[in-house]
Amino acid sequence: MNTPRKRVNLSDLMNTKPAQMGFDEKLVSISPANENYPVLIVAKDKYVNLPEWIGNHKQLILRELHSSGGVLFRGFQVGSIEVFKKSFFHVCDQPVKYTHRTSPRTELGDYVYTSTDYPADQKILFHNESSYSRNWPMRIAFFCITPAAQGGETPLVDSRRVLQCLSEEVKEKFMKKGVRYIRNIDSRVGLSWQEIYQTKDKHVLESYLESEKIHFTWMGENLKLMWEMPAIHQHPVTKEWTWFNHIYFYNYFNSSTEIANSFALSELPFSAYYGDGSEIEGDVLRVLAASYESLTISFPWQENDLLILDNMLMAHGRNAFVGPRKIAVAMGDPIKN
Repeated sequence: MNTPRKRVNLSDLMNTKPAQMGFDEKLVSISPANENYPVLIVAKDKYVNLPEWIGNHKQLILRELHSSGGVLFRGFQVGSIEVFKKSFFHVCDQPVKYTHRTSPRTELGDYVYTSTDYPADQKILFHNESSYSRNWPMRIAFFCITPAAQGGETPLVDSRRVLQCLSEEVKEKFMKKGVRYIRNIDSRVGLSWQEIYQTKDKHVLESYLESEKIHFTWMGENLKLMWEMPAIHQHPVTKEWTWFNHIYFYNYFNSSTEIANSFALSELPFSAYYGDGSEIEGDVLRVLAASYESLTISFPWQENDLLILDNMLMAHGRNAFVGPRKIAVAMGDPIKN
Protein backbone atom coordinates (compact mmCIF):
# COMPACT_ATOMS: atom_id res chain seq x y z
CA MET A 1 0.00 0.00 0.00
CA ASN A 2 1.39 3.39 -0.94
CA THR A 3 1.37 6.08 1.75
CA PRO A 4 2.02 9.38 -0.03
CA ARG A 5 2.47 12.47 2.08
CA LYS A 6 1.16 15.76 0.79
CA ARG A 7 2.83 18.37 2.96
CA VAL A 8 2.43 22.10 3.06
CA ASN A 9 5.93 23.58 3.11
CA LEU A 10 6.19 26.14 5.91
CA SER A 11 9.29 27.66 4.33
CA ASP A 12 7.13 28.65 1.37
CA LEU A 13 4.71 30.33 3.74
CA MET A 14 7.52 32.09 5.56
CA ASN A 15 8.76 33.51 2.25
CA THR A 16 5.34 34.98 1.59
CA LYS A 17 4.81 38.63 2.49
CA PRO A 18 3.35 39.13 5.98
CA ALA A 19 0.22 40.77 4.56
CA GLN A 20 -0.46 37.65 2.51
CA MET A 21 0.25 35.32 5.43
CA GLY A 22 -2.06 37.35 7.61
CA PHE A 23 0.12 37.75 10.70
CA ASP A 24 2.30 40.54 12.03
CA GLU A 25 5.94 39.45 12.36
CA LYS A 26 6.41 42.11 15.03
CA LEU A 27 3.97 40.25 17.27
CA VAL A 28 4.80 36.58 16.68
CA SER A 29 7.44 34.38 15.07
CA ILE A 30 6.76 31.02 13.43
CA SER A 31 9.36 28.26 13.16
CA PRO A 32 8.93 25.03 11.17
CA ALA A 33 8.78 21.64 12.86
CA ASN A 34 11.99 19.73 13.56
CA GLU A 35 13.21 16.82 15.68
CA ASN A 36 12.82 18.87 18.88
CA TYR A 37 9.61 20.83 18.33
CA PRO A 38 6.41 20.80 16.31
CA VAL A 39 5.61 24.03 14.49
CA LEU A 40 6.49 26.71 17.05
CA ILE A 41 4.58 30.00 17.30
CA VAL A 42 6.20 32.38 19.79
CA ALA A 43 4.79 35.66 21.05
CA LYS A 44 7.24 38.54 20.70
CA ASP A 45 4.84 40.80 22.60
CA LYS A 46 3.49 39.38 25.87
CA TYR A 47 0.30 41.37 25.45
CA VAL A 48 -0.80 39.50 22.33
CA ASN A 49 -4.29 38.12 23.00
CA LEU A 50 -3.98 34.40 22.19
CA PRO A 51 -7.68 33.54 21.65
CA GLU A 52 -8.05 36.56 19.38
CA TRP A 53 -4.83 35.77 17.49
CA ILE A 54 -5.88 32.16 16.94
CA GLY A 55 -9.35 33.23 15.86
CA ASN A 56 -7.82 35.57 13.27
CA HIS A 57 -5.38 32.93 11.98
CA LYS A 58 -7.45 29.77 12.11
CA GLN A 59 -6.78 28.74 8.52
CA LEU A 60 -3.02 29.13 8.93
CA ILE A 61 -3.14 26.97 12.08
CA LEU A 62 -5.29 24.30 10.43
CA ARG A 63 -2.92 24.25 7.47
CA GLU A 64 0.00 23.61 9.81
CA LEU A 65 -1.89 20.95 11.76
CA HIS A 66 -2.68 19.10 8.53
CA SER A 67 0.93 19.40 7.38
CA SER A 68 3.05 18.88 10.50
CA GLY A 69 0.50 17.43 12.90
CA GLY A 70 1.14 19.82 15.79
CA VAL A 71 1.50 23.48 16.74
CA LEU A 72 3.04 24.76 19.98
CA PHE A 73 2.20 28.27 21.19
CA ARG A 74 4.80 29.71 23.56
CA GLY A 75 5.25 33.05 25.33
CA PHE A 76 1.56 33.94 25.32
CA GLN A 77 -0.06 34.88 28.66
CA VAL A 78 -2.67 32.10 28.73
CA GLY A 79 -2.97 32.18 32.49
CA SER A 80 -6.27 30.35 33.03
CA ILE A 81 -8.42 27.42 32.00
CA GLU A 82 -10.94 29.82 30.48
CA VAL A 83 -8.37 31.42 28.18
CA PHE A 84 -7.10 27.94 27.28
CA LYS A 85 -10.64 26.89 26.33
CA LYS A 86 -11.27 30.05 24.30
CA SER A 87 -7.98 29.61 22.47
CA PHE A 88 -8.51 25.95 21.59
CA PHE A 89 -12.17 26.28 20.67
CA HIS A 90 -11.30 28.92 18.09
CA VAL A 91 -9.55 26.07 16.24
CA CYS A 92 -12.22 23.38 16.62
CA ASP A 93 -15.96 23.75 16.15
CA GLN A 94 -17.29 21.26 18.68
CA PRO A 95 -15.87 20.30 22.10
CA VAL A 96 -15.72 16.62 23.08
CA LYS A 97 -16.24 15.04 26.49
CA TYR A 98 -13.90 12.30 27.68
CA THR A 99 -15.96 9.08 27.37
CA HIS A 100 -15.12 5.39 26.87
CA ARG A 101 -12.22 6.14 29.22
CA THR A 102 -9.00 4.18 29.59
CA SER A 103 -7.23 6.30 32.21
CA PRO A 104 -8.04 8.37 35.30
CA ARG A 105 -8.49 12.11 34.80
CA THR A 106 -9.82 14.94 36.93
CA GLU A 107 -12.35 17.32 35.41
CA LEU A 108 -11.15 20.94 35.65
CA GLY A 109 -14.15 22.53 33.96
CA ASP A 110 -16.54 21.92 31.09
CA TYR A 111 -14.68 19.82 28.51
CA VAL A 112 -11.33 20.33 30.27
CA TYR A 113 -9.48 17.62 32.19
CA THR A 114 -6.12 16.92 33.73
CA SER A 115 -3.80 14.85 31.60
CA THR A 116 -3.69 11.22 32.70
CA ASP A 117 -3.40 10.94 36.49
CA TYR A 118 -0.87 8.10 36.47
CA PRO A 119 1.92 8.01 39.08
CA ALA A 120 4.85 10.30 38.26
CA ASP A 121 7.34 7.43 37.92
CA GLN A 122 5.31 5.76 35.13
CA LYS A 123 5.87 6.44 31.44
CA ILE A 124 2.79 6.57 29.24
CA LEU A 125 3.29 4.92 25.86
CA PHE A 126 2.58 6.56 22.52
CA HIS A 127 -1.04 6.57 21.45
CA ASN A 128 -3.58 8.58 19.47
CA GLU A 129 -6.40 9.69 21.73
CA SER A 130 -9.39 7.30 21.69
CA SER A 131 -8.15 5.54 18.55
CA TYR A 132 -9.59 2.31 20.03
CA SER A 133 -13.08 3.85 19.87
CA ARG A 134 -15.53 4.33 17.03
CA ASN A 135 -15.73 7.98 18.12
CA TRP A 136 -12.62 10.07 18.55
CA PRO A 137 -11.58 13.74 18.61
CA MET A 138 -9.86 15.11 15.54
CA ARG A 139 -8.00 17.60 17.72
CA ILE A 140 -6.52 17.53 21.19
CA ALA A 141 -4.89 20.38 23.12
CA PHE A 142 -2.57 20.51 26.13
CA PHE A 143 -2.06 23.52 28.39
CA CYS A 144 0.92 23.63 30.74
CA ILE A 145 -0.15 25.07 34.09
CA THR A 146 2.84 23.75 36.06
CA PRO A 147 5.85 22.14 34.34
CA ALA A 148 7.60 19.35 36.22
CA ALA A 149 10.93 20.08 37.90
CA GLN A 150 12.41 17.25 35.84
CA GLY A 151 11.02 15.21 32.95
CA GLY A 152 7.29 15.11 32.28
CA GLU A 153 7.57 15.90 28.57
CA THR A 154 4.73 15.01 26.21
CA PRO A 155 6.71 13.34 23.39
CA LEU A 156 5.17 13.29 19.92
CA VAL A 157 5.43 11.03 16.88
CA ASP A 158 3.99 11.51 13.40
CA SER A 159 1.68 8.53 12.86
CA ARG A 160 2.09 8.75 9.08
CA ARG A 161 5.82 8.14 9.49
CA VAL A 162 5.20 5.20 11.83
CA LEU A 163 3.08 3.61 9.12
CA GLN A 164 5.88 4.10 6.60
CA CYS A 165 8.22 2.10 8.85
CA LEU A 166 6.11 -1.04 8.43
CA SER A 167 6.71 -3.40 5.53
CA GLU A 168 4.18 -3.53 2.71
CA GLU A 169 3.31 -7.07 3.77
CA VAL A 170 2.52 -6.01 7.33
CA LYS A 171 0.52 -2.98 6.19
CA GLU A 172 -1.55 -5.11 3.84
CA LYS A 173 -2.19 -7.60 6.63
CA PHE A 174 -3.47 -4.88 8.96
CA MET A 175 -5.54 -3.34 6.16
CA LYS A 176 -7.17 -6.70 5.55
CA LYS A 177 -7.63 -7.90 9.14
CA GLY A 178 -7.81 -4.74 11.22
CA VAL A 179 -7.36 -5.00 14.97
CA ARG A 180 -9.33 -6.74 17.71
CA TYR A 181 -9.33 -5.14 21.15
CA ILE A 182 -10.08 -7.06 24.33
CA ARG A 183 -10.62 -5.21 27.58
CA ASN A 184 -11.16 -6.81 30.97
CA ILE A 185 -12.73 -4.33 33.37
CA ASP A 186 -11.69 -5.80 36.72
CA SER A 187 -12.25 -4.27 40.14
CA ARG A 188 -8.69 -5.28 41.08
CA VAL A 189 -7.06 -2.80 38.70
CA GLY A 190 -7.90 0.35 36.77
CA LEU A 191 -11.19 2.18 36.34
CA SER A 192 -14.62 0.79 37.14
CA TRP A 193 -17.16 0.45 34.36
CA GLN A 194 -19.14 3.23 36.04
CA GLU A 195 -16.24 5.65 35.65
CA ILE A 196 -15.24 4.46 32.17
CA TYR A 197 -18.72 5.00 30.75
CA GLN A 198 -19.96 7.71 33.11
CA THR A 199 -23.11 5.84 34.14
CA LYS A 200 -24.28 3.65 37.02
CA ASP A 201 -27.07 2.08 35.00
CA LYS A 202 -26.19 -1.31 33.46
CA HIS A 203 -29.03 -1.01 30.95
CA VAL A 204 -27.72 2.33 29.70
CA LEU A 205 -24.24 0.82 29.44
CA GLU A 206 -25.42 -2.27 27.58
CA SER A 207 -27.38 -0.15 25.12
CA TYR A 208 -24.28 1.93 24.44
CA LEU A 209 -22.06 -1.13 23.96
CA GLU A 210 -24.53 -2.67 21.52
CA SER A 211 -24.73 0.57 19.54
CA GLU A 212 -20.91 0.62 19.32
CA LYS A 213 -20.74 -3.04 18.22
CA ILE A 214 -18.82 -4.00 21.35
CA HIS A 215 -19.42 -7.58 22.50
CA PHE A 216 -19.70 -7.80 26.29
CA THR A 217 -19.84 -10.50 28.95
CA TRP A 218 -20.65 -9.84 32.60
CA MET A 219 -18.65 -11.71 35.20
CA GLY A 220 -20.25 -10.56 38.41
CA GLU A 221 -19.45 -6.84 38.57
CA ASN A 222 -16.54 -7.30 36.18
CA LEU A 223 -16.92 -6.94 32.43
CA LYS A 224 -15.15 -8.41 29.41
CA LEU A 225 -15.33 -6.42 26.17
CA MET A 226 -14.30 -7.33 22.62
CA TRP A 227 -14.55 -5.30 19.42
CA GLU A 228 -12.89 -4.86 16.03
CA MET A 229 -11.62 -1.68 14.38
CA PRO A 230 -9.46 -0.70 11.41
CA ALA A 231 -5.78 -0.38 12.29
CA ILE A 232 -4.99 2.04 9.46
CA HIS A 233 -7.19 5.04 8.70
CA GLN A 234 -7.37 7.66 5.99
CA HIS A 235 -7.35 11.24 7.21
CA PRO A 236 -10.63 12.91 6.12
CA VAL A 237 -8.91 16.16 5.04
CA THR A 238 -5.40 15.31 3.84
CA LYS A 239 -6.46 11.86 2.52
CA GLU A 240 -3.17 10.42 3.83
CA TRP A 241 -3.05 6.98 5.40
CA THR A 242 -2.05 6.98 9.05
CA TRP A 243 -1.26 4.42 11.77
CA PHE A 244 -4.24 5.19 14.02
CA ASN A 245 -4.91 2.56 16.68
CA HIS A 246 -4.05 1.44 20.22
CA ILE A 247 -2.14 -1.68 19.18
CA TYR A 248 1.18 -0.72 20.76
CA PHE A 249 -0.43 0.82 23.85
CA TYR A 250 -2.82 -2.08 24.44
CA ASN A 251 -0.46 -4.95 23.78
CA TYR A 252 0.80 -7.55 26.29
CA PHE A 253 4.23 -6.79 24.85
CA ASN A 254 4.18 -3.61 26.96
CA SER A 255 2.49 -4.93 30.09
CA SER A 256 4.30 -4.13 33.31
CA THR A 257 5.88 -7.02 35.22
CA GLU A 258 3.35 -6.49 38.01
CA ILE A 259 0.38 -6.77 35.63
CA ALA A 260 1.89 -9.69 33.69
CA ASN A 261 2.45 -11.62 36.93
CA SER A 262 -1.03 -10.86 38.29
CA PHE A 263 -3.19 -11.85 35.33
CA ALA A 264 -3.47 -14.69 32.86
CA LEU A 265 -2.98 -13.62 29.23
CA SER A 266 -6.72 -13.84 28.57
CA GLU A 267 -7.44 -11.67 31.63
CA LEU A 268 -5.03 -8.79 30.99
CA PRO A 269 -6.72 -5.39 31.37
CA PHE A 270 -5.98 -4.53 27.73
CA SER A 271 -5.00 -6.68 24.76
CA ALA A 272 -4.75 -6.17 21.01
CA TYR A 273 -4.75 -8.82 18.26
CA TYR A 274 -5.29 -8.97 14.55
CA GLY A 275 -8.96 -8.58 13.75
CA ASP A 276 -9.39 -12.34 13.31
CA GLY A 277 -8.07 -12.97 16.84
CA SER A 278 -4.60 -14.12 15.81
CA GLU A 279 -1.58 -12.85 17.71
CA ILE A 280 0.37 -9.85 16.43
CA GLU A 281 3.94 -10.97 15.84
CA GLY A 282 6.67 -9.86 18.25
CA ASP A 283 8.74 -8.67 15.30
CA VAL A 284 5.97 -6.25 14.31
CA LEU A 285 5.75 -4.88 17.85
CA ARG A 286 9.53 -4.45 17.97
CA VAL A 287 9.44 -2.50 14.70
CA LEU A 288 6.77 -0.26 16.20
CA ALA A 289 8.85 0.25 19.35
CA ALA A 290 11.93 1.18 17.29
CA SER A 291 9.87 3.49 15.06
CA TYR A 292 8.38 5.40 17.97
CA GLU A 293 11.81 5.78 19.55
CA SER A 294 13.55 6.98 16.39
CA LEU A 295 10.79 9.38 15.32
CA THR A 296 10.18 11.03 18.69
CA ILE A 297 9.82 14.81 18.95
CA SER A 298 10.33 15.94 22.55
CA PHE A 299 10.55 19.35 24.18
CA PRO A 300 10.52 20.59 27.79
CA TRP A 301 7.25 22.16 28.89
CA GLN A 302 7.21 25.82 29.89
CA GLU A 303 4.48 27.49 31.91
CA ASN A 304 1.63 28.74 29.67
CA ASP A 305 2.64 26.55 26.72
CA LEU A 306 -0.34 25.54 24.59
CA LEU A 307 0.05 22.53 22.28
CA ILE A 308 -2.58 21.63 19.67
CA LEU A 309 -2.39 18.33 17.78
CA ASP A 310 -4.19 16.79 14.87
CA ASN A 311 -5.05 13.59 16.72
CA MET A 312 -5.11 11.41 13.61
CA LEU A 313 -1.68 12.56 12.47
CA MET A 314 0.26 12.89 15.73
CA ALA A 315 0.57 10.35 18.55
CA HIS A 316 1.58 11.47 22.03
CA GLY A 317 2.84 9.97 25.29
CA ARG A 318 4.19 11.12 28.64
CA ASN A 319 7.61 10.80 30.22
CA ALA A 320 8.09 10.07 33.90
CA PHE A 321 8.74 13.15 36.01
CA VAL A 322 9.87 14.60 39.33
CA GLY A 323 8.04 17.34 41.25
CA PRO A 324 4.56 18.82 40.77
CA ARG A 325 3.23 18.76 37.21
CA LYS A 326 -0.15 19.95 35.95
CA ILE A 327 -1.20 19.77 32.31
CA ALA A 328 -4.78 20.47 31.24
CA VAL A 329 -6.30 18.67 28.25
CA ALA A 330 -9.24 19.44 25.97
CA MET A 331 -10.55 17.65 22.89
CA GLY A 332 -12.69 18.69 19.96
CA ASP A 333 -14.22 18.02 16.55
CA PRO A 334 -15.57 14.46 16.98
CA ILE A 335 -15.49 11.97 14.14
CA LYS A 336 -17.26 8.61 13.96
CA ASN A 337 -15.95 5.48 12.24
